[in-house]
Amino acid sequence: MNISYDDRLEVVGLATAAFVAIVALGTLIGQPWATAGSTSAGLVQTVGLLLSFLVAAVIVLVTQGYDLADLRAMRE
Repeated sequence: MNISYDDRLEVVGLATAAFVAIVALGTLIGQPWATAGSTSAGLVQTVGLLLSFLVAAVIVLVTQGYDLADLRAMRE
């Protein structure tokens, strides 16, 4: 398998997105809602977890050259 990248920063972007996704997955496996003292704290941690996956997805899309304005226009 021969994968070449024209821009070396593309590799850094993909590695960053993978790191963010792995950290979010580790947080999910650790079940933060089970150790939270209150329901609101667990809810905030779960929302943060979902936002982490969203950030990772956006990093991948931007790294691959997608324009976020075009993606928003496709949704409408």
